[in-house]
Amino acid sequence: MINKPYLTMKHVIPEIIALILAGLNLIFVIVFINVTHTDLLAQIRNEGYDSFGSLAELLVMAIVFILVTLIGIAANHFIPGSLYRLPFKINQEKYNEVMYFVSLGTSINLLEIAAWICFFSVIWALKLGTLQVPSVILLLVIAVPTSLVFTIIAYRHNK
Repeated sequence: MINKPYLTMKHVIPEIIALILAGLNLIFVIVFINVTHTDLLAQIRNEGYDSFGSLAELLVMAIVFILVTLIGIAANHFIPGSLYRLPFKINQEKYNEVMYFVSLGTSINLLEIAAWICFFSVIWALKLGTLQVPSVILLLVIAVPTSLVFTIIAYRHNK
C-alpha cells in the first residue's frame, strides 16, 4: 500500500472475499464444463434467431473476472486517491477520513459484484434464462445505493 494510512482490514477483508469468490467461480465453471461434456451451454433466442453459447465463453468470463477483481484490488491500493471522481472537493485536513469511506465503499462494491458474478454464472450454467434480468436488477438495487451511501458518508465527514 503506497502511503495510504486510511486502508485498514475493513478494506482488505471484502477484497479477499471477492478474490475467493472469483476463484470459486472459476472452480465452478471448470467443474460444470467437466460434468456437462458438451459444447453447447445455452440457447439464446434473439429476434427469432437461435444461437448457442460455448462453454469456453463461461470459462473466459471466469478468468476475465479474476483479472478484473485483481485490477480492482490493485486500484484501491496503488492508484492515488486524487484520481477518485467525487462530487465534492476533499478538505485536505480530513483527507484520510474521507478517503477511508470512499475506498471502503469501493471494496464493498467489489465484493457485491463478485457475489453477483458467481450467482449469474450459476444462473447461466443451469440455463435459468428467466432469472438473468432480475439478477442484473438485483445487482443495481444493491450496488448503486451502496455507492451513494458511502459517498454521502464521505461528504458528511468532509465538513
